[in-house]
Amino acid sequence: MENEAPLPRPIDNGQVDQTVVEYIGGRLGAVTYRGPSGREYRFDASPRNKRKYVLAEDLGYFRRFQVDFQVLDETRIDPEAEKLKAMEAAVGDHMVKEVTRLLAPKGTAKRKDAQRRRGGRPRGRGFGAMLDCWMTCGRVGEYYGTAREAYDAIYDYLTQHTQAGQHIPPRERFPSVRSDAKRERERAGRCIWHKHPEPVPQELNPA
Repeated sequence: MENEAPLPRPIDNGQVDQTVVEYIGGRLGAVTYRGPSGREYRFDASPRNKRKYVLAEDLGYFRRFQVDFQVLDETRIDPEAEKLKAMEAAVGDHMVKEVTRLLAPKGTAKRKDAQRRRGGRPRGRGFGAMLDCWMTCGRVGEYYGTAREAYDAIYDYLTQHTQAGQHIPPRERFPSVRSDAKRERERAGRCIWHKHPEPVPQELNPA
């Protein structure tokens, strides 16, 4: 999006649960806001103070001021979730290497993809990649105005149209599962969803 303010530096180098809050009002003079945690945040409409990472315990305070602030849920940094992903990735990599080691002497195992993602899933085929494609390429996020409302609509659609046996992550995990795909897209400079461009279901974007 053009003229979009850059993301600020994370609090404590990203070691605490936090999400970016954006000031959408028109005030140019900076005003200090104190969250329930006691931490202070200075906001105004300038690029320097327009966006700030806010601690998880302070988000409710800013959500109350919807006229002046919006919470960018997709920017959430959840250290505990990142640790879990790292553990899952380590376990997945270990299992792939062990199976390859056991089968290699018989010549029956070949690596189909040198770049295996977490849990052994090939790049661009995970739920996060599809979600990021819908939100960005399909402009679902733009249609609903906020990521939070778009995620709610996508979750409602999937729970009604997904076949039995197909896994849908819990709604509260949408921001974190999308964040990996979003970083991959930004590094690659293109959408990584393997079915891109995939039409967004009409129910999600009827315009």
